Amino acid sequence: MVKASVSMGHKTYVYARPFTTQSSPAKIGIHKEFQAMGVTIVQVSID
Repeated sequence: MVKASVSMGHKTYVYARPFTTQSSPAKIGIHKEFQAMGVTIVQVSID
């Protein structure tokens, strides 16, 4: 959905939990990919 939104020229935001020492390399990779595409990532903490 994120890639489709970007490809259609929409300003795209993703809400995500912050990285931790437990974050998987896959999660970090997806975030980096999205950032490279121009997606704004908003990291929110759920306490």
